[in-house]
Amino acid sequence: MSAAAPPPPPAAVPPPPAAGGLRRPSGHLATVWSNTASISARRWSPLRSLLSCREIDHTAARRQSRRGQHSLSARKERRDRRGDHRRAEMLAVFDQTVAKCPEGLRSPPAAGGAAAGGGGAAALMKGFAAANDAAVTVSLGAAGALAYSSANKNPLVPRMFGSVNDIFCLFQGHVENIGNLKQHYGLSKTANEVTILIEAYRTLRDRGPLPASQVVRDLSGRFAFILYDTVSKSTFVAADADGSIPFFWGVDSEDHLVFSDDNELLKAGCGNSFAPFPKGCFYTTSGGLQSFEHPLNELKAVPRVDSQGQMCGSTFKVDSEAKKDSGIPRVGSAADWSNHF
Repeated sequence: MSAAAPPPPPAAVPPPPAAGGLRRPSGHLATVWSNTASISARRWSPLRSLLSCREIDHTAARRQSRRGQHSLSARKERRDRRGDHRRAEMLAVFDQTVAKCPEGLRSPPAAGGAAAGGGGAAALMKGFAAANDAAVTVSLGAAGALAYSSANKNPLVPRMFGSVNDIFCLFQGHVENIGNLKQHYGLSKTANEVTILIEAYRTLRDRGPLPASQVVRDLSGRFAFILYDTVSKSTFVAADADGSIPFFWGVDSEDHLVFSDDNELLKAGCGNSFAPFPKGCFYTTSGGLQSFEHPLNELKAVPRVDSQGQMCGSTFKVDSEAKKDSGIPRVGSAADWSNHF
């Protein structure tokens, strides 16, 4: 007796229509559709994870940035409460016999205040040494003193000190055309900015083929320097045309002319008789303050007012209408003796 035939399989229930009235394919097409959907899901899954991670990273970065800003603000507030500021790194104090204070730099005393800080040169040097553990002080006798710090040097604007044949030079910055200057003054390849400045000054002092304004104008770069010649008892101070190096000057209660890179030090030692050193200018004992960019023009003092409305030194600017006497008599003038013959 033969076995009964198996019952036929139940009919497959068709899937519900998809959005838009489309039906999910059946049979072989259903398999292909399922595989395609699986592949698409696998392809989009890493992208979704990546986008999610990036969103998390951006959120964390924003939070870190806000925390950093709050931290910087807190540190600044603490520093302001303590009265901290950048330390002075160079200082020069000259007696009035070798560096006379220009007219206009000294300001009248503020209401209820002293004309200048007390203590004079000794107090300035003592304060500089107390604020800098690596301070080096060079006494110039009755002419004054130099001081600098040998620590915390910036490689982009190095600070250097040197002396050759009783000529002392304190330099901060960087000269870009140092190679051309070495060749011009006949110096070795190992010469640095201090050596070049001292040689340039010696050439100017002994032979004088160029005016002092040309010597400073030949320096290309960021710089501020203080030079003192103990033989001729002369000073030579200059700053670049852009004022790239913080540099100030003032006059203390003992009529000493003071130069430094720290305005707070000058404020303590000179009261309200200090100001930024004029850009593009140089100072010498014989010629006073001059502009090396406009050597034929006079400089005029413009009173400076601080944030509290008090007079605080003067800013010296080039007077485009005032010309210096060139020393050569004009034709027809009373000094022209050529028509006497």
